[in-house]
Amino acid sequence: MFFGAVFVGTVPPGTSWPWLAALLLAVFLNEVACNTLVARLFSFDRPRRAYARMKTGIDRSFGGILALLGLKIAVT
Repeated sequence: MFFGAVFVGTVPPGTSWPWLAALLLAVFLNEVACNTLVARLFSFDRPRRAYARMKTGIDRSFGGILALLGLKIAVT
């Protein structure tokens, strides 16, 4: 849902239904692949510990990126 919500603001008006369906399929496949990869990686102890050490920096960095993306969508 997140990627779909972000990308809906970047699709030009008047895009044909086949293109919209293809975009939705691509977003869905991206979500499935990303969630599967994250679940697989975090099933191992070493990546879990590494993430716990870097969590604050990662959260702040991605929070800033998301704020900039939101600002871009709000401005355009």
